[in-house]
Amino acid sequence: MKTNKKIAFLVVAIAAAAAVLFSQGSMLIAVAQASKLKDILNLNPNAPKAKAEVQTDLSNSKKIDKKQADQNGESTAKVKLLISKAEKEYSTEGWLHISSSTKAFSTAQQTFPDGSPIPTEWTNENWILLDKHGDAVKAVNVQDTGDPRLMQISVYENGAWTNISLGMTNEPEKYHPTFDGGILDTASAYKDIVKFSTETSVINGQNTFVFTTEENLNMPASEGNNKQIYGNVVKYYFAESSGLLVQIESYNINNTGALEISQRILMNVTEKVTEPPANILDYFTK
Repeated sequence: MKTNKKIAFLVVAIAAAAAVLFSQGSMLIAVAQASKLKDILNLNPNAPKAKAEVQTDLSNSKKIDKKQADQNGESTAKVKLLISKAEKEYSTEGWLHISSSTKAFSTAQQTFPDGSPIPTEWTNENWILLDKHGDAVKAVNVQDTGDPRLMQISVYENGAWTNISLGMTNEPEKYHPTFDGGILDTASAYKDIVKFSTETSVINGQNTFVFTTEENLNMPASEGNNKQIYGNVVKYYFAESSGLLVQIESYNINNTGALEISQRILMNVTEKVTEPPANILDYFTK
């Protein structure tokens, strides 16, 4: 089951190399280092472009019963009501800035085709100009692992995403930023197999609602290090006061039924701004 909503095609490009790699810098630096990143990822620039599609096989996932399905519906309604608070405040016309930090937990070190280690921590910066309908007019996505060789900067302009670092442009698509962290997509796509539950918690001094999704497998799946996974759990923490996403935690279920954390995303800031910094504006062609 996939839980992260696609923000831009750049995530798909990196997922093909089994990682998300990004770093901040100017347009000139990005262009200058593009060839280095392509070498690291072992990309073929002459390969035909294909539209990314997610193939979902749910045959190994345990089905939920009607009682759980009804509970899922109630939880989904609570999520939508909570998120509507954030949308009223932040899906307004003008510039939106969203910053997050991600840490991946793994017992086995994964590597790129060139043998260099795949980073396990990165930051993500999004600067988005919204119209009155909450749709993106243009945007810049910057993700930074701290290694300038792994620069990933993507620009949304004229209805399409362009990955400057890899010199790749996606097919035109509408970009409408959301504040649910992908939980509503999960609720829709995996409604027959996912269990939803709701609780409260305090994160960094904030009162939060925690919406948990759980998928259980009929037969365990194997990780890259031959570790057996019997299911997965994702916890979405939303601020009670604002409806904003505070944190996302992903877990694997082991053979004893215990949870082992696999990834944590911490939302650093979500804010409306007058204008991004000059170095961000420089990425746009007009």
